[in-house]
Amino acid sequence: MTFKKAFFIVFLPFAIAFILSCLFRTMNAVLVPTLLHLTQATPSELGLLNATYFLAYALFQIPLGTLLDNYGARKIQSVLFIIGGLGLLLSGVTNHIGVIAIGHALLGIGMSGGLMAAFKMIVQWFPSEKIPILNGIMMTFGGIGILLSATPTEYLVSHYGWKVLNISFGIFAICVAALIYLVVPETKVATEKSSLSKQLKALSEIFKSKYFWSIALITTSVLPSFMAIHGLWIENWLQTVSNAPQSKIDVYLVIMAIAMTISLLSTGYIARVANHFKIPLENILAFLVVIYIAIELVLITAQSNYDWIWWVLLSLISQIFNLSYAVLTQHFQKTHSGRANTALNVVVFSSVFVIQYLIGLIVTASNHYFDLATSYKVSFMLPVLIQAFCLGVFFRLKKELTV
Repeated sequence: MTFKKAFFIVFLPFAIAFILSCLFRTMNAVLVPTLLHLTQATPSELGLLNATYFLAYALFQIPLGTLLDNYGARKIQSVLFIIGGLGLLLSGVTNHIGVIAIGHALLGIGMSGGLMAAFKMIVQWFPSEKIPILNGIMMTFGGIGILLSATPTEYLVSHYGWKVLNISFGIFAICVAALIYLVVPETKVATEKSSLSKQLKALSEIFKSKYFWSIALITTSVLPSFMAIHGLWIENWLQTVSNAPQSKIDVYLVIMAIAMTISLLSTGYIARVANHFKIPLENILAFLVVIYIAIELVLITAQSNYDWIWWVLLSLISQIFNLSYAVLTQHFQKTHSGRANTALNVVVFSSVFVIQYLIGLIVTASNHYFDLATSYKVSFMLPVLIQAFCLGVFFRLKKELTV
């Protein structure tokens, strides 16, 4: 099959799926007021409710990697998107916090293959030298989903309500599942049938790899904290700390989404430049962690009406860390690429669950002693501490790997 034909009938259906995956993952940033009105939840309860998505997403990563390596991206992605669609339908027919949490969990499982299945598809259908560029293009499609999760999603929920929004999205997800299954051809490239014990052994070898943990730690230092905050707490920060009106918050969220899209688009270029100058990508990411921490400290300690500018800069930096997936894909053999990347996802999305929930707990607890704005500042020190720790361990592992 020619590159052009593969791009249209293989790459694009998975790109549409990834758009939806990013849309569903980030849309709670604008759905927080609706969720609060529906459930009357406290910050800690809201954090736990939204975190069920990330917990389910993370827990499914280990079997996901094995499933992708055994059966390929086409079949697995189709089934998962049906599960995700059912989760959206369930959330749409209730206002009970427990049922919505179950719907979020099903959605998390359903979207758990959004990126990993796309990466596996690229490995199966395209030459290895094209992987970083195509990964970058795929991530850019994800930026479209992030853009759709801002003003367009808020418009839909404000005009048509929670029920219509979720049911419509659920039906759309099931339609995408059908598109992938019916349009994308089957292939046996980069699939490997093996016993369960062999699969678990391969996965354990990945987790034992110091190289894997050097990449995982540098990624986990930034990507999970940004996802946790942007996915739920950013609107609350802009309201309580920045004192921004809702009309400006909507604009800020769109600008952040654009910045994230630009960042995703830049990953392919950054990979090419790093390769040209023989600079390890993990060194670039480590430098960006330092910049990221500095910006966070400015946000926490300085009071300004221009906080949104710092948030835009964080948005620009955060998505560059998706380069880690391409790094792991090139390091591990093709038949283990799914397991390597999903192992990274286990670490990343488990961290999102923990950080998002802990921020809610810290806000609720510290609000007994401080005003709400100060409570958010206190809670946002958590990502800074995690990043400093991960950066220190990264440099230690890096030193051990070069000895």
